[in-house]
Parts: sequence; structure tokens; C-alpha cells
Amino acid sequence: MVRFSFTCCTRRPRNRPDSGRPGSSSRFRPLILMLVCTLAAGGMSFGQVPQKSSSERAAEPGEKQDEPFLLMDLAEVYQRHKRFEKALELYGQALEKSARDYEKSRIHLAMARIERRHGKQETALRHMEQALELAPDEGPRSRIYPEFIGLLIRAGEWEKARVLAQQYADEAGSEAEKGRADHYLIQTYEAQGNLADLTGQLEQKLKEHPEDLALLSRLALAYDQMPGANRKAAEVYETLCRLRPEDASLFFRLARLYHKMGELDRSAAVYRKLIETASDPQQLEPDYVRLRVAKMYAEAGRKEKALEWTGTIGANGRAAPGVVSLKADLYSRLDMLEEALECYDNALREAESPDVRARLLFQSAELLGENQHYEAAEERLKAILEDPQMPERAREAAKTILSTLRDEVDKPTEGPSPVKD
Repeated sequence: MVRFSFTCCTRRPRNRPDSGRPGSSSRFRPLILMLVCTLAAGGMSFGQVPQKSSSERAAEPGEKQDEPFLLMDLAEVYQRHKRFEKALELYGQALEKSARDYEKSRIHLAMARIERRHGKQETALRHMEQALELAPDEGPRSRIYPEFIGLLIRAGEWEKARVLAQQYADEAGSEAEKGRADHYLIQTYEAQGNLADLTGQLEQKLKEHPEDLALLSRLALAYDQMPGANRKAAEVYETLCRLRPEDASLFFRLARLYHKMGELDRSAAVYRKLIETASDPQQLEPDYVRLRVAKMYAEAGRKEKALEWTGTIGANGRAAPGVVSLKADLYSRLDMLEEALECYDNALREAESPDVRARLLFQSAELLGENQHYEAAEERLKAILEDPQMPERAREAAKTILSTLRDEVDKPTEGPSPVKD
């Protein structure tokens, strides 16, 4: 069966940090960049930025401060057109003319990325080191650490990567950054087969600080990565869930561990507690969690439990296209095709948006086609074609799929699943 998508794509504008540089010439920068892009796209080569006379410079006091940024922008243009040697040359010029550490850090980072792309690891590492050293404490350093540590890991510089990952963890300003830093740190131990050393060190520190969240999180991740240590990881996650009941990610990790260990009922209990105690149920999307549990039981062949969890889906979820699709897929796994189609039909009766209706008709037609009920699938695709309110892109997709379906109708079938057409 042909899969399809008829979502519209929009291009997002490229985000750039505000440089905050003075000078009236900055208002003309977009025009300068437009000229640069036009020239670069046309294949013209040009060297240094044209020099102005001393009288012209005196008349425009912001020009000297803008010059490094213009060189950096010009280097980016060459970089986008894969003229990397010229880009490096211009970044070098910008580095010489720049007076601020923040600017220099950005330039070193850009040069490191180009050198890394071309396999010059040592040069890239030197630029990364300079970028980190010159970066201000807040903001840019958190963007440099992951790339720098990744380079060190690829180069096999495990000790340096470990020191840097620890430094990253100490400076991390959010829980997400701390988790990312811990992953890097654990990776350096794991690569050398030293996870047992790390867990031993963490266990020792926890004797003095038994409820230190940073230490507990790192220990849980380390045990999670260590072969045969799932039980210990689960114990640590249980403690973390008790200390941080608002962190849904901890409950998900604990539930995943119990699932991995084959303890499905304990996994389901963790998911249930997560649904009941979530501080923001809308953000959690509890119906998707319920479907996750139902799918877990279905894959284990426990049909009754799967159906029990499917039956707890709320009224709003029964009409949500995403939930409907997952629920129908679950019924299909359980060889309950008629119930799967009923999910789509119930949602179709409530759907008002033509886009939603088209999506539901496409998905139900796909399900019928997969089960060799081609004529029933054809009827649903025709419903899209014959509805003048349907989006044009949906009607075109239905027309294309119909032509494919008709090629399948004459093929011999091998006992399709019973369903009311």
C-alpha cells in the first residue's frame, strides 16, 4: 500500500543572535549581504573587502567595528557554496581584525567545524579549545561543549573528554544540559570498560550525600548503560522518582527499564502513577501513555490487559487523529480489524475539518488495503475525491493511490481478515 503525506511545509527564517554592534552602517548590512550572495551564486571570486579612504572611515565611526562581522558573513556565504578554503581565509581575516573575545570565539568555532568536516581533527581541536576559552560563561559555552567533547571522543582522547564532560556538567544551567553532560561523561567510562569504577565512585559519594540529585541521576544513567545492572538502575530511578515526582522523564525511564526486564505489570504501574500525578496532563498527553501500555501488553500476547488499557482512553482522545491511528493499529495487531475500522468511523462522524477527515479516510483505506480489502479501501478513497471540501492535495493523493489500488484488485488473495465492507 502506498504511504502518503499531504502536510504543508514552510521554511523557517534562519535565527541569528543579535550582535549588538554599534554604527549606522549596520542598517545597510542586509543589502550588502544580498550583493554578496548574488556575486557568490554567480561564481565571481573576490578577495578582501574593498578598502575605504581615511576620510570615509572617519565619517563612519562604526565601520571598523562592523568589519569583522562583514568578513564573517562573507565567509558564511562561501561556506554555504562549499568554497571552504576561501571561507577559512576570510574567517582568518576576521579573527585578526576582531577585538572582542565573543567574536573570536564564534570565529574559532566556525573554523573548527570546517576543519572537522575535512578530517583535520587536530586543527579542529585547537580551534575548539580557543572557542571555549574565549567564550563568555553563559550561553555560547553550552553550545561549544557538546561539539568539543564529541570531537575528543572521536579522536579517542578519553581522558580529556572526561575532564571536559565533568566541567560541562558543573557549569550546566538546566536539567537537560546536566543530563547531556552526564551522557558524555558515562560514554567516556563505558568506552574504556570502566563503568564499574564510575559507579563505585558515585556510590561512595552518595554515602555522604544520599539525596544528591545530580549524583543519583548520573548513577542511574551509569547503571542503565552497564550490562546486567538493570535492577540497580531501577532502584536508583525509584529513589529519583520519589525525590522528583514532577519529572516525567524519570518515570518513563523507570517504566522502560521494568518493560526491558519483562516486569510488565510493574512497568504499567509506573505509567499509571505518572498519569495520576502529572502536574501538566495536557503536556503529558495521557492517552498516548495509555496506548503505549496497551501496545506493550499486546506485543507480549496479553490481549485482555491490552484491551483493558485501550478502554481507558478519554473521550477527547477517541476523536484525535493521532490517537485514533495508534488505537486502530493496536486493534489490527490483535487481529480485530472490525474494531480498528470502527475507531476510524467513530472519529469520522465527529471530525469537522476536511484535513482531519482526509487523514482518517487515508489511514483507514491503508488499513483495508494491507488486509487485501481493496474494494472497501477504494470506497474510502473515492469519498475523498467526491467531496468538494477536501484539500486539493488530498484529492490528488487519493487519485494516485486509487490507480495503484486498481492494479491490486485482480491479484489473487490469500484469505483476508473478515470485515464488514
